[in-house]
Amino acid sequence: MFLLIRERNMNNLFNDIVQFYGSEFFDDSLKIINLKALIKENFIGKIDFPDSMKEYVSSGGKVFLYISEGNCGSCIEECFTYLNDLGNKIGQNNFFLMGNFHDKKTFEIYKHNASMFIENSLYYPNLNLPEKFTQQPLLFVLDKKLNVRFLYVPDYYPEYIEEYFTKLLPGYFGITK
Repeated sequence: MFLLIRERNMNNLFNDIVQFYGSEFFDDSLKIINLKALIKENFIGKIDFPDSMKEYVSSGGKVFLYISEGNCGSCIEECFTYLNDLGNKIGQNNFFLMGNFHDKKTFEIYKHNASMFIENSLYYPNLNLPEKFTQQPLLFVLDKKLNVRFLYVPDYYPEYIEEYFTKLLPGYFGITK
């Protein structure tokens, strides 16, 4: 409960700052700083992945697109577009589609439709996230130690989607331009 209140307070604080200064005053570097702060502050705790997940990230962190049954189709497609562009820079093998569906057969349909954008996929029925985080697609980097980095819910902060995919994630993989 504390963490959800903290998240709401961060959202309110950020919205107050934007309203006071106006979003047109934010340059790219300030947007990235704010995005990093929001990602860091909004993280709700460590997700306990099974040790078997280490095989997927043993060569380095991977970007996961976590979708649930009933997520907004156009939101997922927008993520695919950005991931496709990013894949040209960091390699498509650095992406995983992870799904929370009532059965594996339903996930396989989504997996098939996504295969032109994301080759790797995992049926993972539940990350034990609060329900509000499973109602939209979310992205994160899972590092070698199974720590979640750069958690981002595009629907919550759509104004940062460009920075997330074109600056923050490439920066994690060592690409500066």
